[in-house]
Amino acid sequence: MRVYTVFLLFCVLATFSFCSTKRIETEHIREQPIQERQWVDFKGVTKIPLRQDGIDVGYAFAVTDQGDIWAIGGWTAPVGIAYKWDRKFNKWIAVKVKDLITSSQSAIDFRDSNNGFIVNVYGILKTTNGGEDWSKIVLNPKSQITRVEAVNFMDPEIGFVAGTTGYLNRSTFEPVHGIEILCARKGETRIFPCYRSKAFQTVQSIIKIDQSTTVVLVDGSHFLINSSEQNGWEAETLPMKKTMSISADAAHRIWILGEDGTIYSSDDLGKSWNQATISNNGVHSEHWSSIAFTKTGNGIAVAHGGTIAISMQDSSWKLFKPAVFNNEDLYSVQIRGNWLAIQGDENIYLLPAN
Repeated sequence: MRVYTVFLLFCVLATFSFCSTKRIETEHIREQPIQERQWVDFKGVTKIPLRQDGIDVGYAFAVTDQGDIWAIGGWTAPVGIAYKWDRKFNKWIAVKVKDLITSSQSAIDFRDSNNGFIVNVYGILKTTNGGEDWSKIVLNPKSQITRVEAVNFMDPEIGFVAGTTGYLNRSTFEPVHGIEILCARKGETRIFPCYRSKAFQTVQSIIKIDQSTTVVLVDGSHFLINSSEQNGWEAETLPMKKTMSISADAAHRIWILGEDGTIYSSDDLGKSWNQATISNNGVHSEHWSSIAFTKTGNGIAVAHGGTIAISMQDSSWKLFKPAVFNNEDLYSVQIRGNWLAIQGDENIYLLPAN
């Protein structure tokens, strides 16, 4: 009897030790990803619906350095209205924008909480007081843009607008397609064409590398670069044909994201490229959409199915699938100041970023 009791006690202790070891190992595995993605915390995310109380804000949006979200209405939006997310009451607020003839096919850009721009083929609408008042900048009469696709302003007076062109050739009666970039310079009352191509292409985005260098992603296959040290625009071919997004980090390196999730970087303005190391972490997505960087150099890329990739401390990248996205397709990521905004199929996700 005494031998049986000792044996039973030994089994209980052994089982407890085994369970405790397994529990500690399990907790360690759970905590590891949290330690690795320390610069972004999805526990503090705000989920903003794209459709609420009959309002459809469409897919053009901008985040400010104060965490405000501005958006353009969808096809059913009334004329002369933009939308701002009210974080206090958790709802979209309609903001009157004088001279906003159409919300569709418009682009929106906010440099900070005061200075914002809404751009379409009818002109540029600018606010310097957080949307309380709007003034109109007329496009140059020589502009041939028929659809605005990208806008980026460095300050209230200096910036770029790009889009596709299309008109009927009066000699051949054939449609002529191309792209055009408009430049706004300090002291100018009108924005004027500074680049034009008749090749059938699409402008995807405009980014600022530093105070003097601007890059425009075109057709997913090349970009145009302009700097104060050169006249005009210089084309650089990209290492992949289906580049979905382009961004720049704090060290002025250019980063590009491929549709298949491939990531490249260049520290010589596209003369040479380095492919990033990516750990899939058991996660996969076939369609990647957008990439962005914080002011401290941390990077994030988003994809369909609620998948993201974030940069690690050793410059590599790792894939994650946060539960907050619930497998939602993610289309765009923006970072302004210490705020990160991810736009999906049904929601915009807003959260702090370092």
